[in-house]
Amino acid sequence: MHLTLLITSLLLSIFTTYIYKNMWKLTYSKSKVPTGYGLLLILFFYFYSIFNGNINTELTTFSIILFFSLIYWLDDLLHLPFIFRFLLQFVCGCTVAIYLLIYAEYNIDYYFYTIVIISGILNIFLSNVINFYDGLDLNISTFIFILGITLIFLIDQSIINSRYGYIIIGFTLGFSIFNFKPDNIFFGDSGCFVIASFINYLLIKSILIIDFNIVYLIIPLALPIVDVLYVLIFRIYKKEALLSRNYHHLYHQLQSSFNNKTYIIPQIVNATVLLIISQIVIDINIFDFKQILIFLVLSFLFSIFTYIFFKKLIKFKN
Repeated sequence: MHLTLLITSLLLSIFTTYIYKNMWKLTYSKSKVPTGYGLLLILFFYFYSIFNGNINTELTTFSIILFFSLIYWLDDLLHLPFIFRFLLQFVCGCTVAIYLLIYAEYNIDYYFYTIVIISGILNIFLSNVINFYDGLDLNISTFIFILGITLIFLIDQSIINSRYGYIIIGFTLGFSIFNFKPDNIFFGDSGCFVIASFINYLLIKSILIIDFNIVYLIIPLALPIVDVLYVLIFRIYKKEALLSRNYHHLYHQLQSSFNNKTYIIPQIVNATVLLIISQIVIDINIFDFKQILIFLVLSFLFSIFTYIFFKKLIKFKN
């Protein structure tokens, strides 16, 4: 069943990527590289849920994300003002949290509003972290592939069915066949928004059901967070416009130094080591707060080490 789902998602992704790429050039622009394909991932989730008769919280949540991502897709076409993008990210996160809280029959009190605000802020943060990682071919694909592996093997079924991990991997592999060639097709801002909103949904759901297993999501997220925070601090120090395009990210510098796709290696190395650390530190039969805290601290410390190591490697090469 899982292999069938993976192959089906892969073949559908190849077909839809080809169609999207050609429809873009026919209806929008022959000169601009097609972008925003990642938006279709939420459609894969949505139709899979319908096909399996999952008329539940997941389907409704996917409908909310789909609605906002369709609006966000305009950013791939028209480059929306950053205030409008931030507002969309925040409102989408809040809307998902409100729906989940009402569905769980939570009282509308301080706790209710706190989770809603946290969800909105989380969605802004995740959307921008992931969006910053869509700067070079296959870089965002590597992140999403690691996310899919994490969902399949590490995240509890009570949070999300592992079948969505297979959909993510099949979707990403199909897209990567086209994305491997430079300036062919991009995942896009709206695609990154879909991934961020999906992760935010998992985080909020895990909070509501009190499932600490969600901590494994730090495996794909830790290095991108470290990279983005470093670049933000660096740009503030240099007094650069934070919303302008930049080439300070680790993957940019690796690509500039080695002129190939070695820039995806730090993500793979970091995720592999964090997986090993998780197996050493976390006892799934206990899963207490102390374990989680230790794992989070070690994850960020090693991610910083990975970041510094590859920075040194770049300086050595140059």
